[in-house]
Amino acid sequence: EGQALVLCRMRKFKPGQLELFKRMKLYNELIQYYMENSEYGHVIKTCKDHANKDPDLWVNVLAYFSTRKDAQEEIVEILREVEVRHILPPMQVLQVLARSPTAKLKIVKDYIIKYIQREQNLITQDQQRSRDHDLDAKRNAAEIKELTTQPKRFQHKNCSRCHQTLDLPVFHFLCNHSYHQRCLGENESVCPKCADSHAEFKTRQQLLDENSRKHSEFFKMLRGSRDNKFGVVAEYFGRRLFNQETTVTSELPNLDPDLFKDLGLGI
Repeated sequence: EGQALVLCRMRKFKPGQLELFKRMKLYNELIQYYMENSEYGHVIKTCKDHANKDPDLWVNVLAYFSTRKDAQEEIVEILREVEVRHILPPMQVLQVLARSPTAKLKIVKDYIIKYIQREQNLITQDQQRSRDHDLDAKRNAAEIKELTTQPKRFQHKNCSRCHQTLDLPVFHFLCNHSYHQRCLGENESVCPKCADSHAEFKTRQQLLDENSRKHSEFFKMLRGSRDNKFGVVAEYFGRRLFNQETTVTSELPNLDPDLFKDLGLGI
């Protein structure tokens, strides 16, 4: 295929070059060919078709159109694609367009406004979730305090399983369910109605504990994250990676100092 591409270039055989670029997955060269021939439509179509394999294509294409006086509509279309696909961080987009001698503020105004609105909506949603979690935590703390410091009064008259009137021997659980002994069967230590949720909680806890030991995976994802390193850190905080300091520090791999410079940290 390489020799065929050389022959096509020597003979200036356009269809052959384009087909070989696609077969060899030389998408940058393919787009460069379209750029040199000012085929704007093919440039954008190629980006849409193949940029998921190489996100840098959008940066190159945006930089190209930002130098063209007759490509204002194409810039708007690229910004629309970048916004919908969440391909590039806004700062990178603005840095590319800031070097443009032709791009005007009105071209990126809608893009910036929509981005700010979307971020504001996300902040509002996060704040509401934070308030909800805070209320749940306070409610759970009050319930735990009550269970550990106050006597628990059981006043159920009917069995939570058979719904018949309770008679001795009776088993009461702190989840406010009560049962005849005969309705519990062999397992008298777990409430039947809450058993599934307890098992699910234990399973999640085990998964979190297992994930907390996957330190190499964390650093791999941190290195691979191009523009959201703090998001990766926050996610792994939720997975309890940093729950046990002695365990983490004893198993840390050899770290790249530049990785922490990106986060504004030092080691």
